[in-house]
Amino acid sequence: MTTLVRSRLSRASFLVACALSACIATAAPAGARAAIPQTEAELINQIRTMSNDEIVRRLGESGLTRAEVRDRLRRAGYDPYLADRYFDAMLQTSGLPGEVETESLDALQRIGLIGIGPADELSASLARPTLAGMATDEEDSLGLEPDPPVFGKGVFFYQSPRFDPFHSGPVGDDYVLGPGDVISLVVTGDVERVHEQLNVTRSGEVFIPAVGLVPVQGRTLGELRDMLYVRLGQVYSGIRREAGATTRFSVSLASLRAIQVRVLGAVVRPGAYQISSIGTFLEALYFAGGPTDEGTYRRLLLNRSGEEPVEIDLYPYLNSGNTSGDPRMQTGDVVFVPAVGKQATIRGPVRRQSVFELKEGEGLRDLVRFAGGLLPEASLETANVSRILPPSQRSQETERIVVDVPLDSVLSGVQSFDILAGDVVRVFPVSTIVRNTVVVAGFGVRRPGVYELRPGMTVGDVLGRAGGILPSARMDHVRLLRLDRATGRHNMFASQVDLDAALVEDDIVEVFVQGSFIGEDSVAIVGRVRNPGSYILTPGMTASDLILSAGGLLSDADQEVAEVVRMLMADGASEASSTAVRIASVFAESEPLLSPRGDNGSLPRGNDIDERDYPLQAGDRVYVRLAVDRRETGYVYLMGEVQRPGEYALLRTDETLSSVIARAGGLTLEANPRGLQLKRRGIFVGVEFGQDETGGDRQADPVIHAGDTIALPVLDNTVAVTGSVNFPSRTVYRSGLSVEDVLSEAGGPTEDADLNRTSVFYPNGNRSTVKKFLGFRRFPALEPGSTVFVPLKEEDTGTDWAQALGTTATILQAVAVNILAIRSLTDQTSSNSGNDQENPPSSSDG
Repeated sequence: MTTLVRSRLSRASFLVACALSACIATAAPAGARAAIPQTEAELINQIRTMSNDEIVRRLGESGLTRAEVRDRLRRAGYDPYLADRYFDAMLQTSGLPGEVETESLDALQRIGLIGIGPADELSASLARPTLAGMATDEEDSLGLEPDPPVFGKGVFFYQSPRFDPFHSGPVGDDYVLGPGDVISLVVTGDVERVHEQLNVTRSGEVFIPAVGLVPVQGRTLGELRDMLYVRLGQVYSGIRREAGATTRFSVSLASLRAIQVRVLGAVVRPGAYQISSIGTFLEALYFAGGPTDEGTYRRLLLNRSGEEPVEIDLYPYLNSGNTSGDPRMQTGDVVFVPAVGKQATIRGPVRRQSVFELKEGEGLRDLVRFAGGLLPEASLETANVSRILPPSQRSQETERIVVDVPLDSVLSGVQSFDILAGDVVRVFPVSTIVRNTVVVAGFGVRRPGVYELRPGMTVGDVLGRAGGILPSARMDHVRLLRLDRATGRHNMFASQVDLDAALVEDDIVEVFVQGSFIGEDSVAIVGRVRNPGSYILTPGMTASDLILSAGGLLSDADQEVAEVVRMLMADGASEASSTAVRIASVFAESEPLLSPRGDNGSLPRGNDIDERDYPLQAGDRVYVRLAVDRRETGYVYLMGEVQRPGEYALLRTDETLSSVIARAGGLTLEANPRGLQLKRRGIFVGVEFGQDETGGDRQADPVIHAGDTIALPVLDNTVAVTGSVNFPSRTVYRSGLSVEDVLSEAGGPTEDADLNRTSVFYPNGNRSTVKKFLGFRRFPALEPGSTVFVPLKEEDTGTDWAQALGTTATILQAVAVNILAIRSLTDQTSSNSGNDQENPPSSSDG
């Protein structure tokens, strides 16, 4: 039985999956039906090969305006006008020529506009679990605090890929010359001024007129200057190193060459990059997006042909901006980022809560230093280290432990504490308890608050430090509350305390004012006023007074009628009454409170309206409602192949589908009107929009409701066939194409296909199945973009003959018993009837 149930579930799951696949394939635009990539490399490759037209379509589906996209680009550090050409293309019938610029792809991907399907789907596909996430699963499940970031990651996040490989300006004498550099040589003094632009050839030489070829390959700018003193001195006698030289020369770089380096390993964008010849290791790393979460920040390698690899630590640069360890790059250099080493997380009152990477020999003291040190509120007594034990120390019962560390001793160097991979260090804050204080409370003093407890301080002393008492204070009811250390509660120590009474730590002195013991009556106002809330009821207050106290009416308020709700007591029970109060006459001349009102406003029907300036009582609530003509009709969302997709406010409650599409500029040339999909509360609404084959309207315009989603797909002129066919495929749609035709072109149904349950899914979300009449099948009609789905036959569960025979025998036995009982009853009835005829009843009582 279990096997049968599983088999049925598997078959049902397969059918549901096939049906969902057919729906997704039908609903997705033609350009978006590529296979979903499975690896990060495939994801990146699919983005890199995206066309201009695909970007235009994705941008249109996003519903964002030109200004919104500009703002996103500006905040992400890109050219804010980068996407304008795609918005312009939405208004044209022809596509964008040329290939997509790399910067455009990176920028639009960074702000979440392009990806594989939805932007969040791409982000989820590329996401990697971080050390902090693995180390704090229990905390995150409780929602205590988010994972801290990997230290240094944000430094490389917003680097723009745009780069001009040629730079001008002064360089140091240690600059190494090479092919592609342009050297500026100027000779002045006793000779006619000479200014030459010397190009370094591929062979590494420059040609100087009157001097000849000078080899510069591999020489520094300083070495070239020394060489020219000799070579130029042979031509110009006035050139000497001494101060009395009559001829002088200067040599500098007019233009720098571009070099190519490679950045490999655990970086965001590995590959080859062209950078300036004065570019450094960090510059190359910036262009590659920096290390990933799996890459190291402490042991990066610079590989140069013929030399030993140089190990570079980024923490001096990230912590203090120290670039002394940032070497200049040369052609052919390779930057390699190995896998990350030992990592630990630090939380609590430190300046940088992050995940840090530690080298061998670095411990807790170094971790706190990397975190920028402790904040003033940090406790130095104990730090807590949550540790995953190394495999050699684990047991079946113990895999994680917590270690308490004397933080003060570690930071002062008295003792050390080693950090293991995966450790989570928590620094605790100091206690929030404030000692040596007393509290002054109540409305009877000028400055209530917390005050220092001084030796011998009395109640009068602390009241004087609180600014003294107010004239309305009730000095006969000054209370003193004292803390009960056993229970942690403040108990009444004296309700009429003497001002000379001595105070102890944590005492509370309360001073009341006249009327503190009797609550004031209040009324409330709710709705479309500037300051709704509760207000003290003053003698003679009316509804208009309360509205004025609340700042007046808002512009969208009902300016004719308000409602007053009053609680009444009747027979010991409370009940509410409602009174409609006309407020238009009250504020007829109060221009700041009123704004012009439409003609379609209406007064309450079926209620008597009180024309007075209604007097209020304690507990009354005044409701100012939204004007009928100011109520929003709601919004709909238009996506896909329309000229201006996005969110649209309904202009009236009976606005139709065609009206909204017309406001969006109409359909694009690629739109498929028959495939229009209307969703309401997440469910497809069957709408046959557009025209039939004779040119007539297929269905009257439906009325659109607030929250509806309207999607117009690209025209797909094919018909797909999936499910139990020999060759699932697509067929170009043609007039008269039938389900039998597409099944034939797909190689026919398989042996286990159930043609009687064949379905056709239409682009607008509708579905139609086979109809049977007198044993004949009638397949649904096809439209462009349809999908034919042929399901499997339902599994034959077989017949349990033993059970069937047993059931039959039981039924036959019951029938036999009933027959015998009926016969016996019939015989008895016949016998009684004969006896009655032989002895007829007497006509008298005897």
